[in-house]
Amino acid sequence: MKLVTEEEITLLREKHETLSREKELSFFHETCTSMVELGQSLFISQEVVSLSMLIFQRFLLKNSFKNFDRLLLGAVCVFTAAKLEDTPRQLDQVVNHYYLLKYKRANRKAPEMSDTQKTTLKDKFCDMEIRLLTDIGFDLNIDLPYQFLHRYKDLLAQHEMNILAIANGFVNDSFRTATPLMYEPLVITCAAMLMAEKFTKITITQRGGVPWYLWLDKSISLDEIQAAYTEMCQLYAKPLQLSMD
Repeated sequence: MKLVTEEEITLLREKHETLSREKELSFFHETCTSMVELGQSLFISQEVVSLSMLIFQRFLLKNSFKNFDRLLLGAVCVFTAAKLEDTPRQLDQVVNHYYLLKYKRANRKAPEMSDTQKTTLKDKFCDMEIRLLTDIGFDLNIDLPYQFLHRYKDLLAQHEMNILAIANGFVNDSFRTATPLMYEPLVITCAAMLMAEKFTKITITQRGGVPWYLWLDKSISLDEIQAAYTEMCQLYAKPLQLSMD
């Protein structure tokens, strides 16, 4: 997946998005929440939901919220991501859960869906998926940070393991920011682990004089880790104080 800079994201948003930044963020977080709820109702893993959020963000680089049904698109992203991660769900099943979720979010009881309504909704899903894939250039070569958290599990001492559980939560949250569009998955993993170190007050011990963030790739950029850390902290009211000691 081709990464983009913060400047490129800003320029693309200015070009395509006509809503205020406040409204855009409100719609974005609302859609992400609906994707989490749909994933939970379908018993889809958080990793798949995170992938769906990244696909959703890539679509947003070329589109305005005014030009599509955001809840429908969110559901289509979940449907597509599940297939990419080899955990597909039947279209009928996803459509049924999306239909119920849409009424639930409107605080209304869902009437029984007719066959005609279901056929129409399935057609909308298929049309939206084609639009989604076209707009992201059919670029589905996407890696996620979770693989590196799994690798660190084999490298950390037992008393350091709690860092991974906390870092996993920070990685999940990072998909509600632009971080995955701008940084490599390993950089995001390291930023999340730095946040987890601060949260748990546990310091990962160096091995052979090598700090932990260089264990998997000695060429990783410390500046990029710090930049990703700062970006991810924006999601929280009070950023954690960063220390590389």
